[in-house]
Amino acid sequence: MQNRLFFVIFLKIILSLEEIGHNSHIFDFFMAYRLKKIYLWSAIKISFFLFAVLGGITGIAWAALASFSVGFLRLFLPEGWELGKPSVASVSAGIFLTISVYVTLGVIVTVIMCLVYNAVANWTGGFKIDLDRRGTAVSIPDAGEEGKSIDV
Repeated sequence: MQNRLFFVIFLKIILSLEEIGHNSHIFDFFMAYRLKKIYLWSAIKISFFLFAVLGGITGIAWAALASFSVGFLRLFLPEGWELGKPSVASVSAGIFLTISVYVTLGVIVTVIMCLVYNAVANWTGGFKIDLDRRGTAVSIPDAGEEGKSIDV
């Protein structure tokens, strides 16, 4: 009975802290923030880099698979049939094309998803995110001593 009463009181305290809002710095330990907007240019930069890396890995894998499959198919060709070797130019073009397609489609999808999220977040308020402020150190150059950091 006492445990249930304690839990109810604790839950009411937590809920009341959430209603206080962002103006109270005393309760920063319990703060929840909202992701109300994703800046488009920031998302495009990250998407461009990630999809370029993913496209490069996929392009290299496809190029290796194509090279090995050509060698494997030579074993089963009838007499007199020739199968050319894959050139460096064709393999490089395949990798470049894969990277280009991944980056283009990835950035387009990222732009669409950011616009959709921003529209929905404007209507609903966005994601609620808890950020932990404990254990982070920030270096302040004007603190007097070189390399001095403080916990925030």
